[in-house]
Amino acid sequence: MPVAGSVVGAPETPQSLPDRQVGPCAAPSDPGEDGRSVWPSVLILPLDQLVYAATNFLPVLLLAQVSTADSFGRLALSQGFIVALAVLGRAYFGTPLVAQREPISALVLRTRLRQAAVVGAIGLAGMLAMSTASSLPLADPMDILMLGAGLPFAFLVEVFRSYFVTVRHELVTLAVDVVWLAAQAATVILGYLVGFQMISVAKILWSVGAAISGLMAILLLSLLQRGKNVRNGSAPSRAVSRGFLVEAALLAARINGYYLILAIVAGYSMQGSIRYAVALTAPVNTAFIGLRTFLTRCAVYRGSLSPRLIAGSLGLGVVLVVFGVAIPASVVDAIDGDTSADRVFIYVAAAVALTGIDIIAQSLFAAGQQLTSLRLARVFEVGAWFAAASAGREGEPGRTGAALLMAATASTVMWVALWQRGRVRARCLGEDAAL
Repeated sequence: MPVAGSVVGAPETPQSLPDRQVGPCAAPSDPGEDGRSVWPSVLILPLDQLVYAATNFLPVLLLAQVSTADSFGRLALSQGFIVALAVLGRAYFGTPLVAQREPISALVLRTRLRQAAVVGAIGLAGMLAMSTASSLPLADPMDILMLGAGLPFAFLVEVFRSYFVTVRHELVTLAVDVVWLAAQAATVILGYLVGFQMISVAKILWSVGAAISGLMAILLLSLLQRGKNVRNGSAPSRAVSRGFLVEAALLAARINGYYLILAIVAGYSMQGSIRYAVALTAPVNTAFIGLRTFLTRCAVYRGSLSPRLIAGSLGLGVVLVVFGVAIPASVVDAIDGDTSADRVFIYVAAAVALTGIDIIAQSLFAAGQQLTSLRLARVFEVGAWFAAASAGREGEPGRTGAALLMAATASTVMWVALWQRGRVRARCLGEDAAL
């Protein structure tokens, strides 16, 4: 059996937790330390991720409808890099807050928010510089500016979302993302009524939502923290923040590197088809992200995950596979136009469904701050997915999709192997402690 209070992931040292199960994840049906049930977190966080997924999916959907296959490939690739930068911001400034048990002071939060906004602006400047390099298949600088002008606000939102989850204001997190999506919808409607070119509306859609959502988050935070002590609490260590950043950077390299290599090897049209098929699975995919956040918080407080939570994660993957098999190709064709996503959709759905297994190990590693295991698995993923992209061929969606599924399967095997290694190590530590 694992050491009492240790995270069953790959613990390098036993971690002491109170004998009493406390915090927001004492048990799925039990109240937390503040007397509130945990079920709102179980329901709201995945719902929030569904809304968040829609904020990224809507611009891609509109871009696919109003641009050519080649243009869509470049714009979608550029948008993917911009979103990846936001994810890196979340990893460094936000995720350590979720994995921390100690209270977070308002002063620390404000400092991280200022730093996040500055880094977001630097990231946008870097994207503009990259777009001037003719050797990179990105959109031109003006398009990059339209696509990513909201990046500093997106960095702010990522920190806000992590903080609100940490202090159990999940409804505030949901409200911020709903505002983002509503702002995008209003922009589309206004652009249509005024008569703007829809390609221009699609390009600014993500940035407009990020800016309005960021301002909304600032207002909500000021209301929630009014009159509270700004100095009590602690900040995550820089080593932990850097560790999560490296893991997220490897994940971003895997995703965007795959698309970049695929665009070079198999053409922009095939890359666009894969990306669009992934976008169709976005609601479930990002529900996995929300579930990982919730599972991480549970593992931080409990030191393990209940069988029901594990079954829920696996069940979500099964639902996605059934959806991928059952959805008619004609429906996908009607949505994606001529990007041929219907011929790779089943492969993509199965590959994303494997995330239901991956996030169990990821949440345990994150809760135990076992960053070495996270990085090792991500490095393996980078190699597997780059190999899959290199195997893609223009005009061969079956081969390209099968290669993607094989890479996802190999990655899942790696996560499970690391997870089991951690369980064996924890059992050995427990036996040594009993002697």
